[in-house]
Amino acid sequence: MADSFSVDVQELQQLSQNWNAQAQQVEQLPAQLSAIESHLGTLLENSLVTDALNFVFGTVQLGVWFEFRSKLQDAAGQLGTLTQQLAQDSAILQRCSVEYQIADDAAAAGITNIQAALSSNAPGSTQIRALLNTLSGSDATTAAGAAQGLLGTPTATPVGGGSTGTSGTGTGSGGSGGQSGGGSGSGSGGHGSGGGSGQSGGGSGGAGSTGGGGTTTAGGGGIIDTTGGDWQTSGDWTAGIYGPRSSKGMETTLPDYSSLPADRQQIMANMEARVRHDIGYSQTAYTDGYRDDCSGSVSAAWGLAKPGTNTYGLMSSSVSHQITKDQLQPGDALIADSHVVLFGGWANSAHTEYYALEDDGSDGTVAHVIPYPYWSHGGQTDGGTYEPYAKNGVS
Repeated sequence: MADSFSVDVQELQQLSQNWNAQAQQVEQLPAQLSAIESHLGTLLENSLVTDALNFVFGTVQLGVWFEFRSKLQDAAGQLGTLTQQLAQDSAILQRCSVEYQIADDAAAAGITNIQAALSSNAPGSTQIRALLNTLSGSDATTAAGAAQGLLGTPTATPVGGGSTGTSGTGTGSGGSGGQSGGGSGSGSGGHGSGGGSGQSGGGSGGAGSTGGGGTTTAGGGGIIDTTGGDWQTSGDWTAGIYGPRSSKGMETTLPDYSSLPADRQQIMANMEARVRHDIGYSQTAYTDGYRDDCSGSVSAAWGLAKPGTNTYGLMSSSVSHQITKDQLQPGDALIADSHVVLFGGWANSAHTEYYALEDDGSDGTVAHVIPYPYWSHGGQTDGGTYEPYAKNGVS
């Protein structure tokens, strides 16, 4: 790599470190704000204090204190949501920093095929392996594929492949930021390749356990099966932005998805499972490890790493790529800045309505027929401007 690239890598490392430091400071604010609100609440709930304030300020002025307490609660919740997003962004930035470091180290060691170098313990592979070990699960696989793309030389060896402990077959890998997978075919430009989807599966192996949460990897595909587990909910339901604890569930009869490719069948089964289990809506609660909100549900449907990413993460080139309305198929998603809906197929021949599976703040998880692209009020579409996206590697 050129010296200028090495300088960019150093700057990216520093940016990642500074970002993480700032994010950690912000993470402390919700607890501090909640403590202030709690102390104020304790005072206002004390009848002697309330009577004294009422005597000094009058009933009308006293109401301001209760309103202030309510605003403190709202602010703490909003800060909690912000810290979650900052943590997710920090993880993405860290992975990006690792990807560039790997590419820089590989170039310095004369490595043109990262996976082959790791397999053969070639000179320079020890540093690369150490960098990958700072990440976990599919993040490490994604980072290796993205670093290979930065080198500009596609590798012919799939990263992972097959079921756990079984090597996959086939060739092809994504370009910069791309996914990797088994199956035949090749790809570039960051949208993945072959028949795999960029998860740990792919290739020709059978189903293999990924460990934890009762999830398995679909053989020959790569979409994680998230329909298992104990369906226990954890976390604080009432912190941050939250809605109903149970959902409206199946409000329509969905189409038959049995003729879809295996990956799309798995995506639809994953999302249907969350709808049928009546998952409610909360940005600070989790069911089977996935966040109980719109992006958490689609993350589970697409088999992404727990607890799921946000809408911006779902739109990132390492996860999905934009498609047109005419290319939409069941298992794709319509994503806006603040909401995401899983597309379940067209509900009419005019393509003005579709089967939507989503988790929103008023309905919880629900499957219903809605207008394309989404509900609108006063000429504005709720949640922002929706664009169609397909998960990388899903045909």
